This record gives sequence, C-alpha cells and structure tokens, in this order.
Amino acid sequence: MSQFYAVKNISEGVASVEALPKEYRPLLITAIAEAALTKKADAVNMARELFAQVAAKDVVAHDALVGAFEPIFKTLVDTAIDAPGAYGFAASLLLGAGVTADEVATLKGKMESEEGEEEVEYGRGNFDKAWEKAVAA
Repeated sequence: MSQFYAVKNISEGVASVEALPKEYRPLLITAIAEAALTKKADAVNMARELFAQVAAKDVVAHDALVGAFEPIFKTLVDTAIDAPGAYGFAASLLLGAGVTADEVATLKGKMESEEGEEEVEYGRGNFDKAWEKAVAA
C-alpha cells in the first residue's frame, strides 16, 4: 500500500489489486483509502483514479468496493479530528469508486465516535457538506 503512494503509478496499482485473491482485494482498497485520508490532495486524487479504474474494470465487485469503505466510515469522525480534510477526501474517494447516493447514506449510518452521538451528527453534517462540494466540482 505504501508502495502505491511511492511509485505513483495507477496501472501498477490496478495490477497489484488484481494480483490478490478476490477476497483480499477489498482489504487493500480499505488500506489505500485509510492512508489517503491523512495524506495530501495529490495522494487522494491518485487513490481516487485507482478506485475509478478498479471499478471500471470490475477488479473488485461494486458491493465489495463499497463495503471496503465501511471501516473508514466507522472511524471517519475521529480521523477528521487529526486530519480535517478527511471528509472531503472520503467524498472524493467515494466518487472515484462510483458509489450511489443510497450507498453514501448507508455508509454515513456506519459513523461512530468515541465522543458520542452528538459528535457523530456533527461528522455527518460535515461529510454532507464535503459530499455536496465534491459532487458539484
């Protein structure tokens, strides 16, 4: 996963995902996405393009690709405390993966926080703003 960000080659990234047995591919997607949330915009754009190609080539089944974002959304509220761009980055990655509005709603339902439900609602609001901005871009 760190090699993907070091090499900066989308087709190599797709090949790396394809090289894994199908059941492990979503785990790599999760790892790449989690790492992207704490990086800079260029890394997020690279991951977004990787996800777009993985989706277009059906390297990872759509449901599995969406499912790979569940662990990210479980911790997104807490991640955003240290990485304020995390909401926008997550929205961008989801657009690359080709998720639907219904799938976004389901993922938002997975949000949790050690700080409680009020913090989760705040996080959902921040994600909604980031999603609207990403969709409009």
